[in-house]
Amino acid sequence: MTVQESFSFPLPFPRSSGRGGRYSSRGGGDSSYEGRGGRGGYNSAGRGAGGGRGPGRGHGGDTITFSACKFYAAGNCDRAASCRHRHAVQKVSEAVVSEESDGFRGAVRSLVQWKDKPDHVFSACDDGTVKMWSTTDGSTWTQVTSVQMTEWRHVGDLQEVEGVLYVGYGTPYAHLADVTVDALRVMDLTSGSTQELVSSVTGFAHASRINRIMVVKVGADPRVYAGDEEGRITAWARPSPGAPFAQLAQLEGHARAITSLVSTASNGMLWSSSEDGTIRIWNTGTNVCEHTITKDNGGHEGPVAALAIGQSAAEGTLAEYVISGSKDGTMGVFQAADGGLTYKHKCGTGVSAIAAFDPTPGTSALLLVGYEDGTIAVRNFPEFALAFEIHPTSLYVGHSKPVLALLPFNNPSIDDSYFLSAGEDGTMMCWNVHKLTDPSPAK
Repeated sequence: MTVQESFSFPLPFPRSSGRGGRYSSRGGGDSSYEGRGGRGGYNSAGRGAGGGRGPGRGHGGDTITFSACKFYAAGNCDRAASCRHRHAVQKVSEAVVSEESDGFRGAVRSLVQWKDKPDHVFSACDDGTVKMWSTTDGSTWTQVTSVQMTEWRHVGDLQEVEGVLYVGYGTPYAHLADVTVDALRVMDLTSGSTQELVSSVTGFAHASRINRIMVVKVGADPRVYAGDEEGRITAWARPSPGAPFAQLAQLEGHARAITSLVSTASNGMLWSSSEDGTIRIWNTGTNVCEHTITKDNGGHEGPVAALAIGQSAAEGTLAEYVISGSKDGTMGVFQAADGGLTYKHKCGTGVSAIAAFDPTPGTSALLLVGYEDGTIAVRNFPEFALAFEIHPTSLYVGHSKPVLALLPFNNPSIDDSYFLSAGEDGTMMCWNVHKLTDPSPAK
């Protein structure tokens, strides 16, 4: 079913090699854990791939905690409890979000969950569509509806806050149809009402592609931040409660494309990452940059591709961090309070997406890391220990191109832990992650 554009459907961190970090090791020692993979054989892809008799090595050389069963991961292991490999992760469903046309399949750029209706998820795709998906059990997903925002132009990002969907997408320029500018639409998911956010000067939201959107509550009303391909961040706010959004400010400082925007709950700061290799921290009250993280003060040597909020409740109190991933093959963990580096990790392969599950008091959270080669790593946070990797060439299941979106599926009515992934290959996959503390092969 397709609807029209009205959209009217009702422990401490391990030691680190990063300079300046509180937990830095002497001499900048490598934070990776060494380990050797077992020999090839049943359920094995050979040395270092994560199959075989012993734990393999993941990206960056750190030891994989256990070897995941590749047959179970694909859904067809017939050895059950006698299997020597952990039945820890399983792809339970897959959806082709973008159909192939003329050899092209649009990349899936973003996944967001409808928090008031947690059995619904939205996807944003380069084919110009926003799709809504639903599930009853967390494992099987059905497309409910699809909105073609604009013909053969992209949808760059989505955010959902309090029943309102914020969508950045490409649209023809009013004065020359062959030129694409980007629009920013606010869509009420209950009433179906919409508003286009446009500059009073240009008549559109952004001249270049909107890559990321972040909605921050400042006082009682939401403030919308949109980061584009040219490194510009635009802030939009309501002049008065309930009034239409109007452009508030331009946040300038990045020299290349914005790749991620996140907001810290503890202090309401906006963090932005960019292909210029920097991370900036903005005061949302003044829209002024208060701190810049570069390669000289704990940042990355290459383009920063992703940011995520990570919380730790391992010691009984909730601590907030910002996790970054770079195309240079490193990850950083920073204090949300002041941007100080806590931990630096070598991955060995470019990072393309990050997401974290909410922690349970007294336990570690799960951290999901997507790579440019299609691999997804599952780690404990804050320990950063590598549990296992979903590698398309060793488990024979997963994404064939870079992972672009990761979404922990949080639904209190469903007991199992699921997460969704999407990528440049135009697909969305759902994964069931079993309890990593359970030593038995299968559950």
